[in-house]
Amino acid sequence: LFIKPVLESKYSLENANTALNKFKRNFTLFQFLSKDIEEYDDFEKLKGITFENTNAATQLTLILSPSCGHCHKAFQDAYELYQKFTGKMHLNILFNINQENNDNPYKSIVENLLAWNEQNPEKAQEAIIDWHINRLDLENWKAKWTVETPHMIVNQQVQNQYYWCLKNEFNYTPVKLINGELFPENYEINDLKYFMNEFQQEIETEETLRAV
Repeated sequence: LFIKPVLESKYSLENANTALNKFKRNFTLFQFLSKDIEEYDDFEKLKGITFENTNAATQLTLILSPSCGHCHKAFQDAYELYQKFTGKMHLNILFNINQENNDNPYKSIVENLLAWNEQNPEKAQEAIIDWHINRLDLENWKAKWTVETPHMIVNQQVQNQYYWCLKNEFNYTPVKLINGELFPENYEINDLKYFMNEFQQEIETEETLRAV
């Protein structure tokens, strides 16, 4: 008599959880909940740290700040998903940090990451993994990854990314973008694994229509 209501409650919760998962895995719902970006202009000019394939149907962009604890998890989740679906997913990392704020000790993280990205993109990938996944502290990271003073192109890129975020009122991090739209709330990055085939089919349908 004591255990019966506990088992009934457990069974009810399991059924509710199964129904919720089916609901969330509806691709049409995911697309409906994705939001347009207010000021998309100039997005293509922002040069971030990329993990190929650039032609993949699933294009995930993260806008991060080195000082943001939540950004560690966002990057790790995205990178693990990218590894699992290599060839099917493109991961792009941008930054939201004020170039003019010299009091921010983490500004040098972004400057060095983008400097490496100009010189050797694979090194930039290693460096960002060291920061967000391996969690090197600031001093050890800088000792390992500091390059010569970033040149004007890097400084301009940091500023462009920051101003693009300002235009869209992205005053928080991480910002998650999926195929040019804002990632829907209440979805996790890992949920993208349920939609890989749908994104691919969508691209193939668009290409077929253009060819007609």
